[in-house]
Amino acid sequence: MKIMIVNETSDLGGAETMAVELANALALISGNQVSFVSAPGVLVDRLDKAIKFFSIPRYQPSKIFRIFLLMRHIFKTVQPELVHSQGATIGIIASIAAKTTSREIKVVMTHHSVEFTRLPAFLANFLFKRFMDAFIAISKAKYSSFMRHGFNKERVFLTPNFVSKRALLAQATAGLAANLRGSLGIMSVEKVVVGAGRLVREKCFHVFIEQLVGAARQCPEIKIVGLILGDGPERISLQAMAEDIELPNLRIEVLGFQENVAAYLKMADVFFFPTEWKEVLPMCLIEAVTLGVPVVCSDIPGNNDIVENSYNGFLVDVREKDYSTAILNLLRSEALRKRFAVNGMAKAERLYDKDKVVTDIFAIYKSLRGG
Repeated sequence: MKIMIVNETSDLGGAETMAVELANALALISGNQVSFVSAPGVLVDRLDKAIKFFSIPRYQPSKIFRIFLLMRHIFKTVQPELVHSQGATIGIIASIAAKTTSREIKVVMTHHSVEFTRLPAFLANFLFKRFMDAFIAISKAKYSSFMRHGFNKERVFLTPNFVSKRALLAQATAGLAANLRGSLGIMSVEKVVVGAGRLVREKCFHVFIEQLVGAARQCPEIKIVGLILGDGPERISLQAMAEDIELPNLRIEVLGFQENVAAYLKMADVFFFPTEWKEVLPMCLIEAVTLGVPVVCSDIPGNNDIVENSYNGFLVDVREKDYSTAILNLLRSEALRKRFAVNGMAKAERLYDKDKVVTDIFAIYKSLRGG
């Protein structure tokens, strides 16, 4: 099958990474010819050599018609059988370009955001329904959103994001984790709590620090190291908060962007994610449970798709923000951590395994093509 994956950019990001990983996985299926369309970015270098890359300008309202015409040219040149967009705005442009090139081109969209914001909802949904053949909802909340807006349930598929367990384990060997622990000066008696994400206010890394301070005060006999991975506008203020801590049993490091998050997860006793952002399906949580890390996180849509309370982690009401109790429950009990780890890995294997999810997505493609 001639498949074209379309994304707005190839910058570092969850949706962008998923687009590249999907393209690479599809290229391994016998008989597939895969191409990739996006604005240039660092992730282009991760595309398999068999995948043809087509560059488009970065999205700006003033460039919509230019992008549309370039898309039509690409479609006429490549003649794909199926186009899969990994975003709404670029999906609208690509779907109209595809359908005005050939009605035979099938168009699929995965929407990685909670709602569409660049156009009024009624107009965006009209265009979705008019020009796209199928929709992939990556979370229960996103599926419900499609249903609320009157989409045909026969055209909407609940199919989550995926991770490659093999790749994560290769990045997170015990030796790498041990070396990392040593380089950070973490002693064997210290418990490690990791958080990761873009450092913006809505991700609540200030709550991460406040709750670890509360946990350390409640339980001075437990030595805690908190590690915050990521970059963003809140980094300086978070570093200042961390430096102001004067507790003998707690230190927090704001480490910035890290290429190999998996190695940090491998040495974590708890992954702590207090976000209040409107998450759709956070990749960091999927990676954590895949690697067997117990999770403490906010009880919001997206998070609670992945984490089941008292099964593979603890969900905490965002209004109460009593994360410290949940964190201490895990840090005090190795048996509880092990139970949550086993449960998390089992759920990840069942729902988020790369081979399974890619097979499901390819089955959607074949059904649209009548195969």
